Amino acid sequence: MHKNSPVKIILFFALISILVASISGCINVGSKTPEATRIPPVPEATSTSTATPARIILYDPSGLVSGEVKEVITEFASANSLTYEQAASFDDLNGVKVMVVFGTPDALAGAASSAPETQFIAVTDGAATASANISVIQIKAVDMAFMAGYMSALTAEDWRAGGMVVDDGNTGIANAFENGGKYLCGRCTPLYPPFISYPAVETLTSQSDVNAWSTQAEALLRDTKANSVFIDRAGDSADVLSLFEGQILYSNNPASANLERYGAILGVDLLQGLQQLLPEALAGRGGKTINTKVALVVLNNPDKISPARQTLFEKVAQDLADGWINPLSVP
Repeated sequence: MHKNSPVKIILFFALISILVASISGCINVGSKTPEATRIPPVPEATSTSTATPARIILYDPSGLVSGEVKEVITEFASANSLTYEQAASFDDLNGVKVMVVFGTPDALAGAASSAPETQFIAVTDGAATASANISVIQIKAVDMAFMAGYMSALTAEDWRAGGMVVDDGNTGIANAFENGGKYLCGRCTPLYPPFISYPAVETLTSQSDVNAWSTQAEALLRDTKANSVFIDRAGDSADVLSLFEGQILYSNNPASANLERYGAILGVDLLQGLQQLLPEALAGRGGKTINTKVALVVLNNPDKISPARQTLFEKVAQDLADGWINPLSVP
């Protein structure tokens, strides 16, 4: 027996290695399956309730507010992203930031108490008291009467000014009218008869009917020969006006159906007060009171009521509003 040569041994092991490698290549070794990427769940949308829009409300059940006043309020609402509405009650104050109230409704104090988040601006010629969430634009009836007397005297010939006013309870309206004329002309004594002190004034009540107004108008014309006459809005009727011919007439009724009969209509300057109080109210600051200035809100006779006379009227009205003149007592 002969020994295997080293070359044969090497070849033998090489063949064995090749055989093992080929067998290993035929075996299917499963590769590791990659894990799926985890996708986080999309959260469901949560329903949210829509917030009530902030509102500003105009309370004007009598419809006396002028277009200019409404424009000031609507422009303020637009500039401050408020919803503008009009209402005739205090029932729904949800989301109301500011409520502008014309008149002195009995429910105002109760509404202000039940809605402390709402600021109220009361525009009134009655009794209204400022409080934490109530501010007042005060229209003084005695100021209106004073300026009515002043204007009547300013355009009267021979000082023959007259007035027909409502003075329930003797609150000084008639006195203020007389003082307005006297502030301009002192004793206001005419050069020709009848020799009486002007301005002359007839006093009625808010309950007086058209017959009472007509009777007083006839007496005023007969006894005083007045040629420049103020007629309170309560007496503004076609029947009463038909008694006047040739006189220049004034009233305080901007909504009159007889506007063309008047030389001018006296009202109040609410714009300045509103422009001052609206930002304060929106900021939650109440408790303020502003006195309004009497103004000529309708001017039909610029020839008789010349620019010079308008300037005089405006100056006296401003002094009155600023408290420099006492309508119930003039020197």
